[in-house]
Formats: sequence, structure tokens, C-alpha cells
Amino acid sequence: MELSSYSIHSEILIKASYGTARCLQKFTLSLFNANRFSFEPENNLGGFDTRHRAIYEQLLDWYREHGE
Repeated sequence: MELSSYSIHSEILIKASYGTARCLQKFTLSLFNANRFSFEPENNLGGFDTRHRAIYEQLLDWYREHGE
């Protein structure tokens, strides 16, 4: 069975506490409840380095393919 992007990056999504990690955490929450957790890519992605941008894309792709 293929691991989800959320499982692969769980260390960042659950335990990390630096700025970009918090943005990824907020993004993940917004996928599951956009009314409660807003995430505007144009206001957040500018500060992402290549690694974190790739993680963002992986999470988004997984969600688009598999949903909740």
C-alpha cells in the first residue's frame, strides 16, 4: 500500500514549529475544513523554499487524487 504524502511528511505536519512548517500545517487543515482554516497560496507560498514547495505540491496532489 502506498504511503500518503501526509504520512511521509508527518514530522513536519505534526511536530515542527518553524514558520514554513506552520504554513504547511495550516494548508493541510484548510483542505479538510476551509471554513475554519483559511489558506491563501498567494500570501504564503512566496516564502517557501524548493523543498517545502515540493511538499506543498505533494500534499495538494494527494488530496486532489484521494480526497479526505
